Amino acid sequence: MRAEVNRVNREVPGVKLTVIEDSAKFIERSINAVKEHVMIGSVLVIIVIFLFLRNFRSTLIVCTSIPISVVGTFALLYFSGSR
Repeated sequence: MRAEVNRVNREVPGVKLTVIEDSAKFIERSINAVKEHVMIGSVLVIIVIFLFLRNFRSTLIVCTSIPISVVGTFALLYFSGSR
C-alpha cells in the first residue's frame, strides 16, 4: 500500500496522499503470536495424548489424523462453495 501511495504522489500532480493509520505491524505480530501458540498447543496435545495412550505409535497416528481431518474439512468447505 505504501508503494502505491508513493506512486500516486509522484504521478498525479496536485494530489498528496498520506497514510493515516498503518496496522501492518499489529497484524504481523498477531499472526506470529498465533503461530507460536499453535506450536505450543501442538506440543502440549502430543504430550497429553502420549500420557493417556502410553504408546508412541498410537500417539503418532492420532496426532497425524487430527490435522489431516481439519485440512480435509476446510478443503471440502472451500470446494463446495460454502463461505
